[in-house]
Amino acid sequence: MDHFEELLVALKREGFEGVFFQKAGGPRVKDGSAVFWRVSRFQLAEWQGIPLKENIMTAVMVRLTAAEATHGATTRPLVVCSTHLKAGFNMLNEHVRHKQTMELLCQLDAFAKGDPTILGADLNAHHSAYSLCTEKGCNDPGATIDPICVPALLEAGFRSGYGGFPTFTSWSGWSDHDVKVTIHLSIHLSRRALVREKSGMLCCLPRCVDGVSTSRCLRLCWITSSSVVR
Repeated sequence: MDHFEELLVALKREGFEGVFFQKAGGPRVKDGSAVFWRVSRFQLAEWQGIPLKENIMTAVMVRLTAAEATHGATTRPLVVCSTHLKAGFNMLNEHVRHKQTMELLCQLDAFAKGDPTILGADLNAHHSAYSLCTEKGCNDPGATIDPICVPALLEAGFRSGYGGFPTFTSWSGWSDHDVKVTIHLSIHLSRRALVREKSGMLCCLPRCVDGVSTSRCLRLCWITSSSVVR
């Protein structure tokens, strides 16, 4: 995201606070990753920004604690991470995204230390194979991109909180064709939720996938380069 300061001013009027970590790449690069949280419910304990390898993409991680304990109850901190992975409709960039995903998971595990975690990310990665448009026509079976990034997250224990993936999150038109894919993501937290099984956590999803108990949930959400915790 860019224009962080302007957005923060607007969100502060609605009761939010936030942090931002800018991409590397020189003075012309203004965008990066951000996390926002509602101050009536959360307070910032610590945060860390990390540059991802392979290109100029970054991630920002925060640890939030409850603003007030309810009836003396103890609550665990909540870790929120926002990131944006390498774009590009080809297998080379899918491999780059996979490397960034594995690096991010290592960084996130080290920072989270077992605390429940939300990851908000523009992965630029599809969850299933798709074919490109070529000179031979659209959906050319000879130009298929096989998913690596999203399966890596699933193999790491993350699961969709809504039983599957949306039909599309981006439907763009060019002069000669349309592109309809599930890679560019909504700002709404609930639209792209994944859960990861972890013991000792209170599930914060509206509902979990079949087979995941409500006491064993870790929430992962994909959002366009910023995370909003309500």
